[in-house]
Amino acid sequence: MANPITFCRNLLPGILLALPLATVADPLTVTTRSSGIADVNPTVLYYLGLDDTIEAAELPYELTMRSTFDPVADLPGRGEWVTDQSSQVLVEFRIGSMTYHYTGLGSTSANVYTPFDTADAYRHEVELDNLHFLQTGYAPTGTLGPGGALTMRDVGGITTGVFGINAFPSNPDAPGFWPMGGKATSFSVQVMSAIPEPASYALLVAGLFVLGRRRVQALARTC
Repeated sequence: MANPITFCRNLLPGILLALPLATVADPLTVTTRSSGIADVNPTVLYYLGLDDTIEAAELPYELTMRSTFDPVADLPGRGEWVTDQSSQVLVEFRIGSMTYHYTGLGSTSANVYTPFDTADAYRHEVELDNLHFLQTGYAPTGTLGPGGALTMRDVGGITTGVFGINAFPSNPDAPGFWPMGGKATSFSVQVMSAIPEPASYALLVAGLFVLGRRRVQALARTC
């Protein structure tokens, strides 16, 4: 009769080898945050559903963007764009005392590239029906770590960046788009697995161990 402990020990290496593959297959979330000073464009505020009568030329802002990317066979390298046309996205834009919030589907893209010899950049974009959000953080070479846009990372404290919001009119006779942007004095980027949490892996291993034990016990009763 097979020993249940030995049986499960034989299964464990295969389980452990499968976990990294499962991690790659999981959806990934990219979250970027920036804050600083925005140049005010009343037309863009109108498209955001905010008060477009405000007369200030500049206002403090905070922008949070989160995108979920479906699994890809090969993680993109540095300088390669990654896109998802039907992503679960979150956009929260605070300017002055006003807040725009969106949660739902959108088109998204991200990239890590080297625009200068001494600096790397992380660029994140979210496109909705008539709004396009983007933000980029610049950091000294090596700060963002190796790998491309979907490589796991959690980098904060970046103090140089830019953001932009482009509003696209529905009227074909209107200009191509109206822009609003500004300089970021704080920027962070986090790339992490959407699911499962690390605790889920522990539960998976424990569950397979119990199932293996019960399987051996069932086989023993039939002998």
